[in-house]
Amino acid sequence: MKTVSNRIAQIYLEQVFSANVDERQLLQRTGINMQELSVANGRLDAQRHFRFFELYTSIFPEVQFDSEPDLSFLFSNFNVLGAVCGNAPTLLEALKAYVRYRALIGECDDIEFVIQDHYLKIVYHSESDNPLITKLVVLNHFYVFYAIVREYVDDNSTNLGLRLNFPISIEEKRNLSEIFYCSVESGIQNSYYIHRQCLHLPHKSSNSALQPYLLQQAEEQLQQLRPALTYSAQVEKILQKLIWTELDIDCHAESMQTLVCEQLRISRWTLARRLNQENINFSGIYTKVRCAEASRLLAEPQFSLLCISQSLGFTNQSSFNRFFREQFGCTPSHYRQHHVAE
Repeated sequence: MKTVSNRIAQIYLEQVFSANVDERQLLQRTGINMQELSVANGRLDAQRHFRFFELYTSIFPEVQFDSEPDLSFLFSNFNVLGAVCGNAPTLLEALKAYVRYRALIGECDDIEFVIQDHYLKIVYHSESDNPLITKLVVLNHFYVFYAIVREYVDDNSTNLGLRLNFPISIEEKRNLSEIFYCSVESGIQNSYYIHRQCLHLPHKSSNSALQPYLLQQAEEQLQQLRPALTYSAQVEKILQKLIWTELDIDCHAESMQTLVCEQLRISRWTLARRLNQENINFSGIYTKVRCAEASRLLAEPQFSLLCISQSLGFTNQSSFNRFFREQFGCTPSHYRQHHVAE
């Protein structure tokens, strides 16, 4: 069951109270009680979380940013997450840390990195189909990303643009453009573009000796959220995130298995033994993840077959075609035509 930190509801409930709205009545309609919100490090299930935001956005349909983007939100509410993002050696490592550990805030979304010659595109996928909720969570997450960027880059020229896949007025576009210092347009995905050249600039204040300790703390908190996850499910999630967020990695199965073991902090032998207890092996999980990602990308016409092949780690188009035919019984191009036709 996916969950979200109860701290999120606490924060937005303060705004409800300031608007003289009966917050207890609002909570009652969501099935949330005040005791749940007072529990330290408490969690709410996704269904009630979205119900809360459905009511909240009906009262406050416009997204407001009350301060300049910085890491104070993370430090005030999710201290370990703020620490690992503010102490990474480079901006890229900070962004990857946020993606890795943002489940400490909530698990009802996915984030994908797409690297091109001159920019990094951060794509945000919300699990809500309510356009007002989507607008709220997308803009707030992009605002957090921008806060991380500003921690590592001094000027405002890093941002290249926002592309938003929900209704937005001309005035809202103008306001967002002034906040993010970039163009704001409609698009088929919710995407935030930043200059690639800034990704590997060293952080002037990073403490390299402290970072492993902070990462260990974040990892421990993350694992506490998911005690019931099988090892195969954990491996599947890690592989998906590696494909989505790691920009320059060797996607061969052996290399990916090494990276998974590093994140789980176990040996290859231990991983194989635990997966065997669940009657599965690493190769089977990796094939499943690759198939799911190939199917998803083929449904998006803006991605060429070559781009999809490269993003999944195949050395050439022929290797991808052969893999796809073995798994799906047809070529990628045939699958795309059939999928689009439907």
